[in-house]
Amino acid sequence: MKRGVTMHGFAFNFNTNAHHFKLVVLCRIQAIYERSLKVLENVKKIDPSIYTKSGIMVGLGEREDEVLDLLRDLMQVGCDYLTIGQYLAPSKEHYPVVEYVHAHIFKKYKDEALSKKFIQCSRDAIPYLNRLLIILTNINDEKDKLL
Repeated sequence: MKRGVTMHGFAFNFNTNAHHFKLVVLCRIQAIYERSLKVLENVKKIDPSIYTKSGIMVGLGEREDEVLDLLRDLMQVGCDYLTIGQYLAPSKEHYPVVEYVHAHIFKKYKDEALSKKFIQCSRDAIPYLNRLLIILTNINDEKDKLL
C-alpha cells in the first residue's frame, strides 16, 4: 500500500465452511480454513477501523449448523460484512450444485448473521460482483457519516 493512502475495507472470501473447504482447495490449493480466518483477524489487529468482508457459497452439500459455525468463526475474528450466495457451477466440468438453497434458508442465515452483530449481510443468488458493489457503497456511506 502506498504511503498516505488509507484503506477503508478489505474483502476475503471463504467460499464455503470448514467441512467443505476441501472442495474449494481443488480450485485454490493454497486455501487453508484457519489461515483464511487469520487473514481477516490480522487485518483487524493492524487497523481495527478497516471494515472487513467475507463471502461464502451455499449449495455445496453443507448443513445449516456448519454454515452457522462459519458465521460464528467469522464474527470471532471481527468480520464486519458478509455475503452469502448460491453456488452455481460455471460448467459441467466443475463441482456440481448439490442443492439450490431456498429463500427462507437464506433469510435464516441473514437473520443469524445480523444477530451476531455483522453490520450487513447480503444473501441470495445475485452474482458476487453486484453484492460487493452494494457493500462497498454502504461502506462509503458509513465512512461519510463518520467524517
